[in-house]
Amino acid sequence: MSGVIYWLDLAGVIVFALSGVILACRSRMDPFGMLVLAAAP
Repeated sequence: MSGVIYWLDLAGVIVFALSGVILACRSRMDPFGMLVLAAAP
């Protein structure tokens, strides 16, 4: 069961990182700004 929770957690992190990158693209940020938004909790 803990394996399922691990993969769901990993999928959630990836989805939220991608949403940060998409937001940065819409705001015309540079790659460093994209990294900061993707890594923000």
